[in-house]
Amino acid sequence: MGVKPNTVKAGVHDPANVIIVTDQNRETLYNTKLSNDTTETFDPATRFFQSMPSVEVTGNRIWAAMTVGGLTEPDDNNYITIGYSDDGGKTWVEPFIIIKNDVKIRTYIPSLWVDPDGTLWCYYCQFDTWAFKINNPAGDPSKITCTQPVRVAEYGIAKKPTALSTGAWVFTTERASVDVMKSFVWASYDKGKSWSLIGSATSVANRKYFHESQIVELKDGRLWMLSRIEGGSGGGIEQSFSSDGGRTWTTMQSGLGYPLIGPGSKFHIMRLKSGNLLFISHNSTSVRNNLTAYLSEDDGKTWSGALLLDERSIVSYPDAAQGEDGTIYVIYDRNRSAAQAGNNYPSQEIRLAKFTEADLKAGAFVSEKSQAKILIAKNKNWHEIVSTNVQKTIEVKKGTPLESVIESLPKFVSATDESGNTYYLAGTWKTVGYVDDNTDYKLKFDTKLIETLEDTYNMLTINVKIIQPKKTGSCKSAVAAIAASSILALAFAVFKNLKAKQLIL
Repeated sequence: MGVKPNTVKAGVHDPANVIIVTDQNRETLYNTKLSNDTTETFDPATRFFQSMPSVEVTGNRIWAAMTVGGLTEPDDNNYITIGYSDDGGKTWVEPFIIIKNDVKIRTYIPSLWVDPDGTLWCYYCQFDTWAFKINNPAGDPSKITCTQPVRVAEYGIAKKPTALSTGAWVFTTERASVDVMKSFVWASYDKGKSWSLIGSATSVANRKYFHESQIVELKDGRLWMLSRIEGGSGGGIEQSFSSDGGRTWTTMQSGLGYPLIGPGSKFHIMRLKSGNLLFISHNSTSVRNNLTAYLSEDDGKTWSGALLLDERSIVSYPDAAQGEDGTIYVIYDRNRSAAQAGNNYPSQEIRLAKFTEADLKAGAFVSEKSQAKILIAKNKNWHEIVSTNVQKTIEVKKGTPLESVIESLPKFVSATDESGNTYYLAGTWKTVGYVDDNTDYKLKFDTKLIETLEDTYNMLTINVKIIQPKKTGSCKSAVAAIAASSILALAFAVFKNLKAKQLIL
């Protein structure tokens, strides 16, 4: 069964405009309001909301897509923007492509996908599922073109398609307000020219609303579907299997155990070029924090790695892609808008982590080019500490009393944000992971930051490395091992009469 017409809001079945931003039209776009009921324009600096991103890689170019516009989601002013980086994520051209309707019909949840032939697609939601191609995606940006969007499936897609060994492509859609217990499976047997609804998997969970189901093909030919459950119920994720290419599915089963858990949020699973499986989710069934990546070398039977990508609160919606060199790229959002940030400042972050299978196996960012929390976009009024006057790692001799180490550290710390603003912070040093004076530990400077400033990169944390003492020496020489920090403490003595506040220079 192909795509059927629906009786829906006028204009929903009209293709959105796909606009490539150039030097010639940028100023006009940046001065054009999204609609008559908002002051927001296509200028990124005017955004109130950024979320639900997707990532792909073509050659040396990293692509990032996201839902923006409006105050939250759903919002009639939601639209999609796509940007790219040609330097490994250091700098970004964004927006480069805009997907927006003339009328107040939202476009949202982009899914970038490179098919087996190397074509870059953008699948997205506009009530139903739509798709278009981005031509010449690894070439000269001035020569990139896009095809007109085509409606390919009923209801909304949540994740990128999966290419099967048979040559078929599959993805899932969902209809949260109707048939809430079903994940619908669509297949294309002609490389995306046409799509048919071939089956569905049924949930028996008692808390089901969003599915965001994803499919991977197992080495025995079966299809494995994982699907979201709300509120961490049943572990937060359930599974189903198909042995006939997606036409029939087993009844969903929950309680899968660690690490196949979640708090009721989107996760990500994919087959890597090595044949191993990558799984990304929150290491929690209650809150959206501790976004973590795992590796399976036995088709999902067991998992290892536990590479922590972002420990902070309200991180969500990971998507991943892998470059030709094996580098894995994971994109996600945080604090999407004032309406969804709770008590946090709406930082509207879109972040990227890049790493390899070696990092996954080590459970740490050990590869030369691996990096966490790469910034793609954020609220222009929100800042993060990028440097301090405190050493990140200090060495102390084995047996040095913790009190001596803390006493030698500065009572005031100077921190600088990405805009060059300087903050003088008063606080106290507290231990993280302290066992005894003979084991490595961390010290974190406990201070109250202003609402629009965050220690994203843990710049206020010191790694304390324990070293073996020489045969000669004393406690004094042990403390001298952190003399540099002592000097910093002396330098900041001038601030000893300051109240515990921050001064922005």
